[in-house]
Amino acid sequence: TDAICVGKSTPKKLLLNGMKPLTVTAKGHGVRQRCRPNKYGFPKAHAPSAKFFKGFQTGDIVIADIKKGKYAGQYTGRIAIRYRPSFVLQASDRKIDVHPKYLKTIFKADGYEYVSNQ
Repeated sequence: TDAICVGKSTPKKLLLNGMKPLTVTAKGHGVRQRCRPNKYGFPKAHAPSAKFFKGFQTGDIVIADIKKGKYAGQYTGRIAIRYRPSFVLQASDRKIDVHPKYLKTIFKADGYEYVSNQ
């Protein structure tokens, strides 16, 4: 059995010998807002009605294996879909645009962010 402690009950300094705690942060599933207004309240942009694009969803953790080009290498991080042929991959040190053909899903988005603390 596992347990998650929600709130401010954990002290600032936690002494765990040989264990790496997992920090879980609620990120949500996005917004229901279908239209973004400008400062006067008039419609500025409409959000697409689809939740998935090419099998991916914003918040999925993926591995990008880019073979050649300026950004060649292997990156792991969270993606943001944009309903066009490139997604934004937020790696640990930077953001890059990547085509879905280079992506492999590790973890599907569930509304939480998981970080293993050292």
